[in-house]
Amino acid sequence: MESSGHPWDTALNPQPMTPTRQLKPSALSPPSDVMVVARAATPARRADPRAVYLGPVKAEFGHELFLAAQLRHFARSRPNVTVCSTPGREALYADFCGNFIAHDIGGEASILWPIHAENIPKATRLRWAAPAGVEMFPLREYFGGPQQPAEFIVYGQPDAEFKDAVVIHARSRNHVHARNWPITNWLKLVEGLREKKLADHVVCIGSLGAALCVPECDDLRGLPLHRQMDVLRSARMAIGPSSGPMHLASLCKCPHVVWCGGAEHPMVITRYKKPWNPHGTPVSIVPSTSWAATPTAVYEAVACMIERKADVA
Repeated sequence: MESSGHPWDTALNPQPMTPTRQLKPSALSPPSDVMVVARAATPARRADPRAVYLGPVKAEFGHELFLAAQLRHFARSRPNVTVCSTPGREALYADFCGNFIAHDIGGEASILWPIHAENIPKATRLRWAAPAGVEMFPLREYFGGPQQPAEFIVYGQPDAEFKDAVVIHARSRNHVHARNWPITNWLKLVEGLREKKLADHVVCIGSLGAALCVPECDDLRGLPLHRQMDVLRSARMAIGPSSGPMHLASLCKCPHVVWCGGAEHPMVITRYKKPWNPHGTPVSIVPSTSWAATPTAVYEAVACMIERKADVA
């Protein structure tokens, strides 16, 4: 969690926004090796010089949440916005994006671009999937830094089914494996919460390939993103190590208990309470120096948050 290299700690010194190029009508047909997975249907119309194409975005989910807020602010003055991003992330842009193009760039993601060099040519050629006659802005140059204005919204719609739910994101990825919490820890935590009657309805969210379902908990992994937003918007609280879904909990105004490496560092606490928490969502950061928070420490943080909510109610 060092400050160097983090997208909201390092200024990118952007130049005045100028489109990279104006696409010709032939650009409607992408190269044969580029698969456009999904594209919203739009009525035929003449090219609008105020239209803009943003993408392709290939980013860690947590980074993309904040990038979307910057794109939202920028797009408010544009009548026709196309975003090209990872399949399934349409919900991040639904309030301002009229045309979503899902790409098929594989591999792990860096801040705004694929890590694996072999994906860069494909990402570059994907720009030809943009509609004709639109302005194009390279995300790497103009977005992602703390100096860019952002506009956040509250994601999700309340759903009474999850009003009293406790949401778990049991991260399980090979990428930075040390951030995963052992399943034995999750079992101890859930057992303790149920024994004290602090959590009768426990659900697990995340993607099927990057999160676990804790035994005897409802498995909501793999739900469409907009439905996972609804779950978080409605739930009593969310629990998990620092990850994209925990940042999403903040943007859904779902109180959350979180831990990460170096969580006792004041800078990390400040991040979770201010720049990463634009809605002022209640958050408890469990002290942990190496992503190894104990089940007891997490349980106590959850119990304290529940008690505080009860006092307020």
